[in-house]
Amino acid sequence: MTHALVMGGGVAGLLAAHALAPAFGHVTVLERHPYPGAETAGPPVARRGVPQGRCLHLLTAAGGLAVDTLVPGWRTRAQARGAVPFDASADTAICLPHGWMPRTPSGLAMLACSRQLLEDVLRDALLCMTNTSLLQGQPVTGLVRDKGTGAVQGAWLHGRADALLADLVVDASGASSDLPSWLGQTVPETLHSLGLQYLSRWVRLPPGEPPDWQCLSIAPTPASGHRSAMLLRAERGFWGVVLLAPEGTALPQTDAEFLAFTQDLGGGVLHAVLSRSTPASPIHRLGTTDSRWRHFDQVDRWPQGLVVLGDAVCRLDPYHGLGMTLAARAALLLRQHVLGAAAGEAVRSAAGCGARLDTTQFQQALARQNSVPWEQATRQTTQGNPLGRSQEPLQRLLALAVTEARAAQALLAWQQLMKSEDEILQEFATWHCAA
Repeated sequence: MTHALVMGGGVAGLLAAHALAPAFGHVTVLERHPYPGAETAGPPVARRGVPQGRCLHLLTAAGGLAVDTLVPGWRTRAQARGAVPFDASADTAICLPHGWMPRTPSGLAMLACSRQLLEDVLRDALLCMTNTSLLQGQPVTGLVRDKGTGAVQGAWLHGRADALLADLVVDASGASSDLPSWLGQTVPETLHSLGLQYLSRWVRLPPGEPPDWQCLSIAPTPASGHRSAMLLRAERGFWGVVLLAPEGTALPQTDAEFLAFTQDLGGGVLHAVLSRSTPASPIHRLGTTDSRWRHFDQVDRWPQGLVVLGDAVCRLDPYHGLGMTLAARAALLLRQHVLGAAAGEAVRSAAGCGARLDTTQFQQALARQNSVPWEQATRQTTQGNPLGRSQEPLQRLLALAVTEARAAQALLAWQQLMKSEDEILQEFATWHCAA
């Protein structure tokens, strides 16, 4: 029986396991830390080992579509636990530098919930399958390698004498992955920093007095000292708020300072809502938030039997809200490659030869896929060089998005990874030519 091993039980690991389950006899997920217990009266609990676990997480429309394919029915499961569906434009108040974006239906379907709820839904759906298992509190200490070919054949676990063998090992252990040291070679990296600080907390709003939107997003402006914020509905009556400020800005430390920090953002809309709220958690400050690309696709003699995805490969600053989406798209790409390899093996087996997933080919395909959101978030190539393209057309579209719904929805489609920058700018140019 074929066996796949997934290191990491977060969103990336759980979705990778969903991707592999149809093609393997058994899929085992290894999570270093135990999952939080059942829901309590308090706010959603951040799982240990998730560096940005206390910050807001939002799955974009493109990410949601990928999860639709990987985990059919996940939206229904999430809504049964308190997630709220909403339209990315009609049900969202977005304050851009030039004003408020018009709230017209976009058809971009999203869910308002915590990352914790999403993980619970993905985990429960995975464990409903008969060929999956999840081991908590199982740190991986290294890889099992074939002495001749270097192929990966499994993993060593802390405190366990025998290795856990597998036909495929997936590293979805996040930004703290030890894979470079396990491979025994330097992996080239590209780093990019927006120079932002983040504060987050959970709040409750008075019952019966919700705003007429599910999400509030306020972009930075020179007038606000380039500060920005977001407020998002979650389950069980909680709302998550995150405040962003450039490095060097004095950050609030008390409830009163936290509220005062928002007074001039978005015309006071956030301040008015938070003035009626009750803090439900301490104020949390995020640690490292820079973007990092590990070029595993450039590693010489990449070992067969090993795949790496998620934040272990490409971590983006949380300002862009693309982390879970990149994980979902990577898992979907993995399913396509695995099923393609399985189909090829069925054909080749009749001729007496086998076929395996070409993991080198997968890492290269993943790099191509991740390059688009990387460039969108950093305005740099994956090697850290300037893109060499003018931002003027995009800035014109941004300015027009506060007065024209068509421009607003094009901008949203780009931000939600539904369309590329070239596609929306081509549409923009067509409108102006027609006008």
